[in-house]
Amino acid sequence: MSTYGPPIGAFNYSALLTAEDVQNDFAKVIDDLTHWLGVVESGLGGVLSAVAEDHAMAANGDFDDSFLIEPDDAQGDFIDTES
Repeated sequence: MSTYGPPIGAFNYSALLTAEDVQNDFAKVIDDLTHWLGVVESGLGGVLSAVAEDHAMAANGDFDDSFLIEPDDAQGDFIDTES
């Protein structure tokens, strides 16, 4: 299984005997979570960059939206969520 960051492990409470043990474990968890926030930031930045690029292309008339289907032109069976 591929991941983008370190695994976030559970605390081993029986090994947390001193305040220093607790502090060290918290420091590791915080480092891991900081890494994950970087992964999230990078992913969201990529999404926002792609959206901004699409908007810029559309503003310049360079965006090909011929693949889009207007809701009134859609064909096919749709799931009725009202029943």
